[in-house]
Amino acid sequence: MKQEVFRQMSQLEGVINETIAEAESAGRLQNGTTGDEGYSLLPCPKRRSELMILAQEARRNYALGTPAPRQLSALVKLNLLTALWRNTQILGFNVHSICEDEFISPYNLQGPDLPCYSRQELSWPPYLRPTEAQKKITHHPFLDVFPFPSLREAGIRAEELGFFDEDDFCLDIFHLDDKKDSVERPRMIVWGESWDPRGWEVNVAFLRKWGWMVRGCPELLEGTNYWREKRGEKKLNFNLNP
Repeated sequence: MKQEVFRQMSQLEGVINETIAEAESAGRLQNGTTGDEGYSLLPCPKRRSELMILAQEARRNYALGTPAPRQLSALVKLNLLTALWRNTQILGFNVHSICEDEFISPYNLQGPDLPCYSRQELSWPPYLRPTEAQKKITHHPFLDVFPFPSLREAGIRAEELGFFDEDDFCLDIFHLDDKKDSVERPRMIVWGESWDPRGWEVNVAFLRKWGWMVRGCPELLEGTNYWREKRGEKKLNFNLNP
């Protein structure tokens, strides 16, 4: 099992290095920032500080040609946080609303200055524009920032009926309970643009448990298989058609 873990680390590491290099060449890491604003979503100052240090260390190691596989898991989580942070910026959401329980989605509020105003929607990437359920069903804004309309629609409707636990979903994708076991955990990885489902990847465990939420989003499978092939892995064959 340990050999398999290190094999996957070495394969993923190359993609992470390419992602860092692309971000640097695109100028996203200028002005003294790390490009990993996602740590601002964390409510704990200590954890924010740890992630900031991790990002700086990872880039320093990359610049020296000595990337560290031990940083892989944390960087994957940080990339996901950063993608969600960027989508909150695109939508004009309060950053703290994503990680604090007392907020409800701006789509459930009224007023011309709120993000749900129809003229603003036209300027957003198509995959982030709200679905019918987002507008009509009161919900927490966490799901609003994922670029998968079918996931948002299915999750919000299922939660209203008591069939979906958003906290369980959050624990899964961030592995916040830190279980030490050999079972593959559901995982979401972001390699590309935060608003483009083709820039995201999910693993088999995610599709087995949460695949019902992303039926109708074949772009996610397209993106997943693109990144798997990039690492020399077999394509996944999972029907995401509605």
